[in-house]
Amino acid sequence: MSMDRSSRICMRTTLKLANSIMLLAGIAILMYSVWIIVVCLRDYQKHHFPWFLWVCIGTGAIFCFTAFIGHIAVARRNNCLLSLYILAVFLLLLAEILVTADVFLNDDWDKDFPKDPTHRFDDFVDFADDNEKVFSFLAILLLFSQVVSFILAMILRTMHHNHRSFLEDEHDDQIPVGAPYVLGHPQYPPETHVHGAGDALLEKDSYKPHQEKGVWSMFGGGGTAGYPPIHP
Repeated sequence: MSMDRSSRICMRTTLKLANSIMLLAGIAILMYSVWIIVVCLRDYQKHHFPWFLWVCIGTGAIFCFTAFIGHIAVARRNNCLLSLYILAVFLLLLAEILVTADVFLNDDWDKDFPKDPTHRFDDFVDFADDNEKVFSFLAILLLFSQVVSFILAMILRTMHHNHRSFLEDEHDDQIPVGAPYVLGHPQYPPETHVHGAGDALLEKDSYKPHQEKGVWSMFGGGGTAGYPPIHP
């Protein structure tokens, strides 16, 4: 096994592990969304579902969908899916950085969000404040896994492209003479005429008149090529 192949396998495995963290985070957010739906249906029947619920459902779905694309792109080694995955992770990182900067730099950050009549958002903020160390660790772990996934996906995409170009160039340089239809172009040795079915029929038809003329000349006909005239 070459060093290039082993490094690609190692990076694919690391990307899958880092991508699994985002998948688990998305599943956890979706499970929390289901719990909010149950609570709202039980205690807040007069109110519509809060905006916080839809944000949680959308965030969890995006995390799961992005992780799903990443796993397929790595398994199939598809550069198009890798490009889509890189774009999705970049947008997620950008949104997370903007929200984090707004929370830490703005003292009245909670006023930037609409009011929640069910107070589910306020309960979540209080719970996060009570468990600040745990949430900080989870947030850093998620951010770190996304950064690692983004970097590895870009490296793998570049390596796949370079490896494919190298194979195509090497294949073009080593096309054997006489190999038919390599890369869509028939290859024949120089100064070689390729006989087909039409040539065989042509040779067969051209041979019959000569043969008939030769036989006719044996009975007194005119001489033809290859057959001398017969005189009585």
